[in-house]
Amino acid sequence: MDSTSFHVDGEYEYSLPEVIFNNQKQSEYLGKENEEEKSPQAIKLTYGYSRDHRPDLKQFITELVCSGDGDIPIYIKSVSGNEVDSKKFGEIAVDYQKRIQVDSLIVADSALYTESNIKLMSSIKWLTRVPLTIKLAKSLVKSLAESEFVKSEKTGYSYAQKKITYGDIEQRWLVVQSQDRKKSDLKELSKKIEKALLNTQSKLKKLAQEKFACVADAKKELTKISKEFKYHQVKKY
Repeated sequence: MDSTSFHVDGEYEYSLPEVIFNNQKQSEYLGKENEEEKSPQAIKLTYGYSRDHRPDLKQFITELVCSGDGDIPIYIKSVSGNEVDSKKFGEIAVDYQKRIQVDSLIVADSALYTESNIKLMSSIKWLTRVPLTIKLAKSLVKSLAESEFVKSEKTGYSYAQKKITYGDIEQRWLVVQSQDRKKSDLKELSKKIEKALLNTQSKLKKLAQEKFACVADAKKELTKISKEFKYHQVKKY
């Protein structure tokens, strides 16, 4: 499941008026009081997040569900150009399941993973990536010990799995570690630390050349500068 945007060339400033119908005959047939029904509204061609890199133009969005065994389009829907995936993906999954009524596994990107979507899809099987913007996910990635990872059948990868409850729904989270990516990240981190060390030494050298009225003032200034250090600490030996 995913969505994409299509930009259009034109103003498209018109809009259709909302019309309310009184379904008197249908209400009488069903033995109910008169029911009012609003007329269907056309989608809005408007500005939004542009996947085709034309934010200067108005657009519409197409939502699509394809089969995993051949990429056959199963569900397609056009919506307004300012619709946000994270607010609609759960509704799309539920609507798709109602229409198709087969035992499906919904696969989508991290836009699917919000608390409201998870609760909405409580009776649906789904698979997605948990975004690290979620505090629980960030905390888990930082706290996992190397011993908790299991070697994968795929060379160069290892993984750790945890049962997590988020949005009142129990889930299985899989944390995947790539050895190549780990080496690359550590190399990049080393560069940052080396660069930070030069900056730290420069500040300490400048501080050492200053004159203070007393020891307390010097310590106060040192403490202030130390708070700016991300990778280094000043210790007394």
